[in-house]
Amino acid sequence: MNEVLKCTKERRNQLIIDLCLISGISLAVLAGLGIFGQRITDFVYDSYVNIAIRVAVIGIGAQFGTAGLGMTIVCLIRKEKFSKFGLNTKKLFPALILSLACCVPDFIYCLYRGWVHAWCPFYDVNTTPEVLDSPFPYSVIAYLITAMCWGFFEGFNYVVIRDKISELLPSKYRFLDWGAFA
Repeated sequence: MNEVLKCTKERRNQLIIDLCLISGISLAVLAGLGIFGQRITDFVYDSYVNIAIRVAVIGIGAQFGTAGLGMTIVCLIRKEKFSKFGLNTKKLFPALILSLACCVPDFIYCLYRGWVHAWCPFYDVNTTPEVLDSPFPYSVIAYLITAMCWGFFEGFNYVVIRDKISELLPSKYRFLDWGAFA
């Protein structure tokens, strides 16, 4: 068992405010998407508009807005560097191996259900098939936007939320991490 580090009342309040800001901004963006959803959908599937522009609008406006904007604002307000949340190369190899090990059950399930397609990152993002069929350089630009919005910011948002919840609700057991469960 590890010693549980309790945070001060001031830090606890700060963590609660941070989590409320992150979720509030995400919910506000989702509400906006709900209001303008059909217009956005029509724009995203309008093949007369360049694919890179459409991916930028949906990626930055919708995906980054819901899964990155709140976290980025909180980090700027608190002057927290992304490296504080583990964005560095320390222990990169073990992290990649553990990530791969966690993907195996999902892959087996998808294989069993017949949902396995040719390996392609972000293939499940609705614009990716069209991005892959687009001419150079639009395909590269659109794919980089997809990687940043759906890959980096969405994943990193989860890390920030996990760290803040884990600090707010510490556990004395190594494999009982409330932030990871959330």
